[in-house]
Amino acid sequence: MKNKQLCVKQKVVKIHAYKDFNLLTKKILQSCWQGLINFLIPSEEPQVRQRVTRQGDIYWEVYDPATGKYFTSGSEIEMRIWIEQLYR
Repeated sequence: MKNKQLCVKQKVVKIHAYKDFNLLTKKILQSCWQGLINFLIPSEEPQVRQRVTRQGDIYWEVYDPATGKYFTSGSEIEMRIWIEQLYR
């Protein structure tokens, strides 16, 4: 019985590792693709990204290529206000 439980646990661990690897690979490819697009088609519009910390907290990063300014906030409202103030 212990052998079967160990075998099942090992398979579950392998499946989770495989899913994590696929997720990581997908994120890396998305990031590379977005970087290539940004390089080939530069934009003067603010670039907004929603990020997640290792603890699972969501925060916002904004970059304005026209001014070279960066802004980071844990609040979507603060991020929107910062963008609006750029264009007043």
